[in-house]
Amino acid sequence: MYAFIDQPVTYLDNSGRFLLWAMRTWNHANEQQIEPLSILRHGFLGLCAGPALPHFHHGMSLLCGEAIMPMSWSPMGSQRIGEWEALLLKLWTDIASGHGKKADATLALLVKPVAVEPIVHHLGVSLKQLEIAGFDVSNLSLLSLEAPGI
Repeated sequence: MYAFIDQPVTYLDNSGRFLLWAMRTWNHANEQQIEPLSILRHGFLGLCAGPALPHFHHGMSLLCGEAIMPMSWSPMGSQRIGEWEALLLKLWTDIASGHGKKADATLALLVKPVAVEPIVHHLGVSLKQLEIAGFDVSNLSLLSLEAPGI
């Protein structure tokens, strides 16, 4: 998680950038009281990841709706990865790489206990569908740890 905090978004690989875009877009739409599915549909379908969208949406709905404390998101155009975003990127990675106990422990700190299992389920199904579409989040990493041109 700490490796991602305040890093440039451009340092994420394609899978990480897509996931960050999807989380930010979902949150932005939700805050504006716009149905997130309608905003995300085109992006997911355009990348052959349409089957991942319903589970992504349910997982995000539970994450935000059952949160113990408000989550803080960076604005849509932010070029840096925020603290909550870094935490959630690590959560996605833990679920994708089969580290369920780590994911459960992280979620136990973020959401009501009743929401942990359904969130892991929905995010897990979404990740399997994303993998079929060519996205691999199991080993999400930064492409570079040095600023370009240095």
